[in-house]
Amino acid sequence: MTAVVKENKGGKLATEYSLIKVDQDNVIIETVKKAEIGEELIVRLYECYNKRANVVLTCGEKIADVVECNLLEEDEQQVSYADHTVSFCIKPYEIKTLKIRLK
Repeated sequence: MTAVVKENKGGKLATEYSLIKVDQDNVIIETVKKAEIGEELIVRLYECYNKRANVVLTCGEKIADVVECNLLEEDEQQVSYADHTVSFCIKPYEIKTLKIRLK
């Protein structure tokens, strides 16, 4: 990713913006990066308090597709999503890797 400073040409921006965030304190987002092959976004996260949790991951951009993948970024299964959110269950100490294609 590259940071670019842009002059204000009017319009309004939200006071807060987050590319990726989760709604559970026991889930840590460890990595957000571009996929090794393709243009998807790889999000790797894990559970750290030995608790099962239903997680809602919120993305700052609209989502086109989400696939759970392994650590080698090979697709495993589809994950349910809405416009900006992904919902899934995470087990105690589980590591999850999601491949997210943005619109």
